[in-house]
Amino acid sequence: MRSKQHPFFALRGLCFGAAVLASDVGAAEPERTDERELPTVQVTGSSIPRIEAEGPVPVEVITETEIRRTGAATINELLRSLPVVDFNDAGELSPDSPSGSGTARIRMRGLTENDVLVLLNGRRLPRNALADASGAADAVDVNMIPLAAIERVEIFKGGASAIYGADALAGVVNFITRSDYQGVAARTGGGISAAGDGAEYQLGLTAGIGDLARDRYNLTVILDGYKRDPIYRRDRSSSASADFRARGGGDERSVFAPEGNLLDADFAFTGQTVRPCPAERTSDGLCRYDFNADILTAYNGARRGSLTLLGEARLAPQLQASGELVYSQTRNHFENHPTPDIFAAADGSVYAGRFMQGGPRITERESELVQLGGGLQGGWGDLAQALRWDVHYSYGRSTVSNRESNVFDSETFYPAVLDGSLDPTRADNDPALVDSLRISPERRARYSLNSIDAKLTGLLGEWGERRVDFAVGAQYLGERLSDQPDPLSQAGRVVGSVQQAAVDAGRDAFALFAELDAQLAPSLEAQLAARYDRYPDESRTSPKLALLYRPLDALALRGSYARSFRAPGLKQLYGGQEQGAITIEDPAWCAAQGVTACEVPAYQVVGANADLKAETGSTLSLGATWQVWRDLSIGLDWWQLRKKDAIGTKSLEQALADGDWQQDGGFYYVDQRNRNVAATRVEGIDLDLRFAWRLPGAWSLSLRDALTRYLQLEEQLTADSPWGDRLGTYATPRWRNVLGATLGREAWAITAALRTTGGFSDSDAYLPHLADTPQVGAFEELDLNLDYHPRDGFSFSAGVRNLLDRTPPFSNQNASGASYTQMGFAEIYSNRGRFFYLRAEYAFQ
Repeated sequence: MRSKQHPFFALRGLCFGAAVLASDVGAAEPERTDERELPTVQVTGSSIPRIEAEGPVPVEVITETEIRRTGAATINELLRSLPVVDFNDAGELSPDSPSGSGTARIRMRGLTENDVLVLLNGRRLPRNALADASGAADAVDVNMIPLAAIERVEIFKGGASAIYGADALAGVVNFITRSDYQGVAARTGGGISAAGDGAEYQLGLTAGIGDLARDRYNLTVILDGYKRDPIYRRDRSSSASADFRARGGGDERSVFAPEGNLLDADFAFTGQTVRPCPAERTSDGLCRYDFNADILTAYNGARRGSLTLLGEARLAPQLQASGELVYSQTRNHFENHPTPDIFAAADGSVYAGRFMQGGPRITERESELVQLGGGLQGGWGDLAQALRWDVHYSYGRSTVSNRESNVFDSETFYPAVLDGSLDPTRADNDPALVDSLRISPERRARYSLNSIDAKLTGLLGEWGERRVDFAVGAQYLGERLSDQPDPLSQAGRVVGSVQQAAVDAGRDAFALFAELDAQLAPSLEAQLAARYDRYPDESRTSPKLALLYRPLDALALRGSYARSFRAPGLKQLYGGQEQGAITIEDPAWCAAQGVTACEVPAYQVVGANADLKAETGSTLSLGATWQVWRDLSIGLDWWQLRKKDAIGTKSLEQALADGDWQQDGGFYYVDQRNRNVAATRVEGIDLDLRFAWRLPGAWSLSLRDALTRYLQLEEQLTADSPWGDRLGTYATPRWRNVLGATLGREAWAITAALRTTGGFSDSDAYLPHLADTPQVGAFEELDLNLDYHPRDGFSFSAGVRNLLDRTPPFSNQNASGASYTQMGFAEIYSNRGRFFYLRAEYAFQ
């Protein structure tokens, strides 16, 4: 089998690969003396500090060196280098999503961004303040986390509600900031695409004073600024036009053309236009408007700045205080095309048009993140026998404002069109009249999270080589959400925009948890944990059991089972309801109601539902790590995830069949609000091959192949509907792989990374597809990085991402689907192309 079909066999090509995630080679392991003298570490996925980082459940750690060698400038770009992440970049590609544009969120294990818990130094971060009632975008926006402040990233690959509570069905991603820094370091950097656009600029400063061990305190300050210029669709051949016929697709240019496509009484196109249409914009008898050829971006611009303050103080030999403040701000400028709509003119004609004189619709988005926290840690006894306590308070706040311009009030705009004073097909209407119709709606949202954690850990008992460590604790979480669209938006009066609902809600949750880590035998370790969470309307108990068995010094076997849950988001519960006009054409329903002409006008009720309950899930995993010999190790984990009571919506036919409708005053109302109706089952493997080799002349070579391979991904939309196979459908590849090598000597390292994503069927419908359904092939990008990191204070890295300037494979599903970006490729890629970067840092001694 060729490597393009299965990356495991691509090891023969490792000379072209990359160790994006490979560990440093040649570092001497410190000699161990008394275990009681060794420092303990806090590992994501456990409340108990450990002497060894490896435990019963796999945790992937990406170090600061590894982050630097990816060439990533942002957290979002770093995610591309991690096969375990189901990368989707729609927030950075699309300029017209009110809640999603400019954001980046983490997905894992085939589930949504709502199912991944994102932490900063082990503490919860506030969710993005703007979210849809469906739950979309109701997750942490990782674009608000400054990469410059991150020392390492820890990824826990499994359900973790027994440790952290809600939201950890698919896994946990913990961003760990720098600590105990001394000195001053200035850094700068930049990059640009081979096409000369999409330029990036970075500037930052890190300063720290005090040595915690010597001075008993440390204060670290990190400043970071980042700016990125946009890339326009017109400047890439793959997205320069929405007419994809030359690439095997269709002509997807909009029928909402400035010249106006006339409609008949049944709202069908007549093939005629209000004003003459240029021949080059006419196809299939309709006038077209090419939305890709002008102002839309292929990659959004961004301006971001952040301030991070980290402090620690040793108040007594067994008493330590810590505090942190993270403030980050992002500003985005988005432009979308002038308003399209169905217009009714003074002469009685009706047409699909676009009011070009109104100018591009503009959104100015501002986002802020504040994360403030502090705590005390203390204890008694030595490091191995200590009884330790930890109390911590944190406050997180996410605020977002979207201010629009060049949009119009329907209650003044439509009458002006109807009485003939405004002609949307012309560009010479009275400017004063046009300006009088403009409005500037603004949407403001704020989400805050207060948390108080108290934890006690220590040694429960010790019998020879056997010991049992424990952790017990409690937690309080207080959530508040205020999402206030402009009154005109709430009333549905913005031309060409959807009606938006307001929400002002909050809730408090309390939890108790306990964990045991038992060394049952010299070669057998067990982890047992349970957590009780109480929310206003329900309570949940989440258990976890994990085992680690070492039959040989070089072989470790592990297995775990955990149950997890996700509480509904505040917007899903209290975000309001909306109604839209529909036509019921279900023969079975019509027959049951005695309706002969089965075209019944009705209203569809969608949106929040205060009766929602928590989604629940379970994770089972089995794995092994084998140190084949000193320079070669193999890790393999099989995992299975089940999720039920997932929040979704019934189809119109299902809602009618289930009786979710009523008649009031002669009108029919169909209830399609959020419900706990869906289910998911996922299965896959993670493979990790590592090889480290010392070469003559103090050179070293490290190789790694990291693979996440899905075996099953099925969904059930309702409890009564059949299971649908989603694995291998649009933007859902069967595998992701990073293959690589790092060649290093002293302060120098050359890293290459071959990032490969498997192919998929070019349809978002459940499998099986028709035999003639097109396939989207696998996609590969090769990155190179040169890293110079001496000890004299100066360091730099330079490299190329997508060295071969690969263009994503064409997807007609993306091109033809109005719910996608319509750039002709899946949102798991970008068409930025080859990108050069250079970064430097100088630490003042």
